[in-house]
Amino acid sequence: MTTKQLFKKILPKTAINQYLHLKSWYGSTPYALKNKILASLTSFDLRPSPTNKLVTPKNSHIEITNSCNLNCVMCQTKESKRKVGLMKYDLFDHAVNQITASGINNVALQTVGETFIHHDLDRFVKKLHNNGIKINISTNAQFPDKLISLKENNPDAIDLYRISLESASKEMYELFRRGGKFELLIESFEKIKEYNLNNKNKINVTIKALIGEENLYDLLDIMKLQSKYDFVTGVNFNLIDKNNATNNDNGVSISLGDERKGSETSSMQLDNLFGGYEYCRQPFLGAHVTYNGDVTLCCRDYEADLVVGNIKEETLQNIWDSEKSEKLRKKFIPKEKNIVPPTRACVGCESAINGVAPLVNDYVQYIYLTKGKRLTKEEFGDAIKDFLNDLNNYSEKNKINDLSEVMKKHL
Repeated sequence: MTTKQLFKKILPKTAINQYLHLKSWYGSTPYALKNKILASLTSFDLRPSPTNKLVTPKNSHIEITNSCNLNCVMCQTKESKRKVGLMKYDLFDHAVNQITASGINNVALQTVGETFIHHDLDRFVKKLHNNGIKINISTNAQFPDKLISLKENNPDAIDLYRISLESASKEMYELFRRGGKFELLIESFEKIKEYNLNNKNKINVTIKALIGEENLYDLLDIMKLQSKYDFVTGVNFNLIDKNNATNNDNGVSISLGDERKGSETSSMQLDNLFGGYEYCRQPFLGAHVTYNGDVTLCCRDYEADLVVGNIKEETLQNIWDSEKSEKLRKKFIPKEKNIVPPTRACVGCESAINGVAPLVNDYVQYIYLTKGKRLTKEEFGDAIKDFLNDLNNYSEKNKINDLSEVMKKHL
């Protein structure tokens, strides 16, 4: 009997399918993923980001609306003072033509709003597809029917949805995603599953999840979503912004151990994983268009504080190269640790140092692949917390080589 035959005899079919799905998801075996984590140390950079702008923008977000149906504790969208609006199709058409002329071939249809709120989304997608632009759609998945109808109307243009969530349990999900219904989230997953069963042109999903102290014990359940829904092609974790807001009304505090008003000492101390405002790359990499045509160098410009022009008045490339853009970029050139925030938009949006996000993401997936079946939710969360704390302790300047000790302990 061959090893493959023995494997099939011992394990039930569902277990085999889950293993094969995990293998395709992560690209290989736990051994290969471990090597990937070790290799990512080479990109773990304590120095500030490069401060030379690209010749042309690398990416662009088109804000078709800054309105959102939810008021998540991470975003606090409803607190924005900027007028809420919807982008008109004529302006969108002009924006896409400008983006195409600049050589950008990848566009996200959101900044701080919910994509599926816009009534003209179908026309927007067709325009982008006709221009040969890859479309990124991120959603809170509160519109199950619209997710399916957009795919049905644009089968070749849409192949992936990015769904944002911080918990796979109703109570915690609705605490994070204020105004959201957990039942609608699950309905969206179920409708995608049904659609894929009946159509050759499938919908794939990636999950975007932020890690904070409050959802550490929910991370295992988020990872397990891929076992139930085989169209989930990946879970991408990142750290919640260090200075993000605290919601005192419902008891959810989005914190990573920094000291702030009214917060207790945290068991997660991650100050060293955040490098200050000088670590933001956006002003040097991307140009983003708001619903009224303003061009901003911030991908989440709540109050339009980083506006450097308007595409109704000049080309996107001219705005990118303008003196006003260069003047703004100079504010992000590092001078010293913890510089004053360049603009209001930077308050509460302190970037993690280079390489932190992919390293943390790979580690979460490694632990799930190697130990997820035998760990409780608490044990899984504690493993992630211990890794983050140790990573923070060894991430001070001049200690970069000591990161190998962290890896020896946790891999």
